[in-house]
Amino acid sequence: AVGSSSHVLKNACFVFFKAAERTRTRGEGRQPPPRAPPARIGITRAPRRLRRSQDLVPRTRVLSAPGVSQDLRIRGPHLLPRESRSSAGQVHSPVMQPTMPLAIVTGASRGLGRAVAVALAEGGEYRVCAVCRDAASAAETVDALKDASPRTSAAAHRATVVDLGDAQAAAEPPATLAARVAGGDEPVALLVNNAGVYLDEWTPAAFATSRRVNLLAPLALIAATRFASNARVVNVSSGYGQLAGLSPTYRRDVDAARTFDELRAIDFRADDPMGNEFVAPYKVTKAMLNKATRIAAADLAPRGIRVNSVCPGWVRTRMGGPAADRSVDEGAASILWATTTDQTGGFFRDGAPLRW
Repeated sequence: AVGSSSHVLKNACFVFFKAAERTRTRGEGRQPPPRAPPARIGITRAPRRLRRSQDLVPRTRVLSAPGVSQDLRIRGPHLLPRESRSSAGQVHSPVMQPTMPLAIVTGASRGLGRAVAVALAEGGEYRVCAVCRDAASAAETVDALKDASPRTSAAAHRATVVDLGDAQAAAEPPATLAARVAGGDEPVALLVNNAGVYLDEWTPAAFATSRRVNLLAPLALIAATRFASNARVVNVSSGYGQLAGLSPTYRRDVDAARTFDELRAIDFRADDPMGNEFVAPYKVTKAMLNKATRIAAADLAPRGIRVNSVCPGWVRTRMGGPAADRSVDEGAASILWATTTDQTGGFFRDGAPLRW
C-alpha cells in the first residue's frame, strides 16, 4: 500500500510539473501588443518646402498700416516665404505696409505733374496725393499711380480734386485750402507746387488768374501745410521768372520783398512796360514764386525743411507745345532731382544753379 501511494504521488508530481512546463513554454516568445505613439495635439507640420531654413526670412515687425484696422495689427515676428522679399532684401507683407511718408503733387492732371507723381509712386518711398482739377483726370491719375507702384503700396495713393485757379479756392483761408489739397491733416514729407498757368494777355483778369495759380496757391500751401521734420518743398518755376526779364519797376518790387505779404501786395499795372513782353503775367508771377522760395527757405531752415525752385526747361506738354526741345521725362527728372537735394533756397535746372 505504501509503495502504491508513493507511485501515485510520483505520477501526480510528474503531471503537475509537466503542466507547468507546458504553460511556461507557451508563454516564451510572446511580445506585448504594440503601443500607439503618443498623440501630437495641436501640432501641424509645415510643408516640406517651408521647413528648409534657407527658404524662411524674418518678417519686419509692423505696428500699423494705412487703411488697415487697428484690430489687424501684426504683433510680433513671423516667417514668410522667400517670394515675399523684395529685390533689395526687404520684406513686404501682401496685406499691409509700414506707413510711408506723404508726398503732395499739385497740377497732377497731366503733363509734368502726373509724370512726377507717377515717378514718386514707382519709387515706392512715398504715398502720393495727386492734386487734380477735375474728377475725370483725378481718376486717370490714380490709375496711373497704382499701375506704376509696387503691389504692396498701390492702394496707398490717392487724388484730391481742387481747382487752384478758382477764385473761391484763392479766397479760402490757407489752412482750409491746405487741408482740402492734402485730404486731411497728416504731416507732409514732400510738397511739389507744380500747378501753373501760362497766359499772354496783359489784362487784369489774366494777371489775377496767373497770380492765383502761380503764386498765391503755393504761398498758402507752404504757409499752412503741416510739414514732417526734414520735409522738402519744390516750386516748379521757369527761366522766364528770372529778374532780368522783368521791367525795372517789377524787378525792384519783387527783389525788395521780404515777406509773403509784401509779395502778395504786388499787383497789376496796366501802363507798365511789361505789357509789351511775351507771356508777361507768367514771367512776373514766376519771378514772384522764385522770391517766395528764398523767403520760405530762410523761414523754414530752423525746422530742417528745404525749399527750392526748379526750371524743368521747355517741355513738350500742352503748355509747352509740340515744338519744345525736351520730353516730359526729361523735364520731370529736373524736378525729381530737387526732391532729394540737401540744398535749400536755390534755383536749379537739371541740378545746376540758375541766376535769379
